Amino acid sequence: MSIKLNKDLFNKTLKLVGLRFPSSITQSLIKKFHGYTFSRLHFKCVVDDSVNNNNGEAKPTHKILLLDEKFNNESLPQPLLDFLQILHEDIQFVQHEVNLDFSHFTTEQVLRQYIPPEIEQIPSSFETIGHIAHLNLKDELLPYKGVIGEVLLAKNPSLKTVVNKTGLIETEFRTFPMEVIAGVDSLDTEVKESGCIFRFNFAEVYWNSRLQMEHDRVIQMILKGSTVADVFAGIGPFAIPLAKKGCVVFANDLNPRSFHYLKENAAANKVQKNINCYNKDGREFIHFISKANQPIASSSSSSSKSQPGLLPVIQHYIMNLPALAVSFLDVFRELNLKHRPVIHCYGFTDAPDLHADILAQITQVLGKAPLNPQVYEVRDVSPKKRMMCVSFNLPDDLTPLSSSGNNDNSNNNNNNNNNSENSDDTSKRKIDGSESSDSSNQEKKQKS
Repeated sequence: MSIKLNKDLFNKTLKLVGLRFPSSITQSLIKKFHGYTFSRLHFKCVVDDSVNNNNGEAKPTHKILLLDEKFNNESLPQPLLDFLQILHEDIQFVQHEVNLDFSHFTTEQVLRQYIPPEIEQIPSSFETIGHIAHLNLKDELLPYKGVIGEVLLAKNPSLKTVVNKTGLIETEFRTFPMEVIAGVDSLDTEVKESGCIFRFNFAEVYWNSRLQMEHDRVIQMILKGSTVADVFAGIGPFAIPLAKKGCVVFANDLNPRSFHYLKENAAANKVQKNINCYNKDGREFIHFISKANQPIASSSSSSSKSQPGLLPVIQHYIMNLPALAVSFLDVFRELNLKHRPVIHCYGFTDAPDLHADILAQITQVLGKAPLNPQVYEVRDVSPKKRMMCVSFNLPDDLTPLSSSGNNDNSNNNNNNNNNSENSDDTSKRKIDGSESSDSSNQEKKQKS
């Protein structure tokens, strides 16, 4: 039988010891008794002494400082008792009742009433995606998932839905199985980030709200007017704000649903003129987008009347696919670029020397050390695993891959445009700006 939240369990009356004192010394008393006062959500430790206000004034002349439940006039430290005698003669200990309800208890305090003490870890944090709270509960907490979801909804009025991850991220598009454990069964959500609106279905794409600061960091690095290729763009957390900033953006994602929302978000943020959207394999996209002076639609990706133009030279490549992005770098050895673009490449490392290891990974794939590397530690993925970003200039004279090595890398990396930590997947569009069909895209993936 599932456990249900009962708010009435938290209706309590407590008998506390308080200090009755003249209102004029309120601040001095509060400062001295810090750490000894009664503390609850939405409850002040100082209350008016309306009961003993016999003078009938509109404003009580005395107040009561409520002490924590474990303290009384006999258990307070002697220095505090001495301080009271010196501070004012009109201070006395009194009994005071307080009435508590559900609103006065924290989420952790409420859940502790339902989860047995042998389970030490109470779920106290979660990811917020618009109106959705995303949990990743351990097996021992699953019998209590219903009440956990109910409590989160009750304590967070902006939330409407609570989901729990039920399996590993094993799909090609980095989505994962989940179940709604409380609230409305609706995963269509809206998120505001980097001054933009993003709409999507949380079950259909990968999104990580914890990466907002990283998105903003890279967006700030790229100057207005720059030409950017976002290889694993997802629904556009880099691409849309960059287009809004005034950059020319070519955004790609392999997941057809990410591609769908990428176009919708471009329209919702009115940046269609600055962004072209694609639904290609990452390697195929880099090959295509890196060949400057090719015919390309120069306006909205959703318009059937796009006027053809020339594909500009790409100044920045964003490769936000930490599980695999480094292995995609060898595609630049297959190209003969005449300029040195800046590449923002993400990866994972669990080595003792984080910087040295991620640079070694990149050097091994490129065949040469990256130029002017700036290494940034993005966040902890697990106790020993870190997500890293390296921004660098592509080195000159990269050694071309042998035909056998090239084929091996393509076979290993094609169809694996999956981001284990970010919401960046890939998109699709023909050279003339028309959108290619899902069926033709599947044929491309099978051939690759």
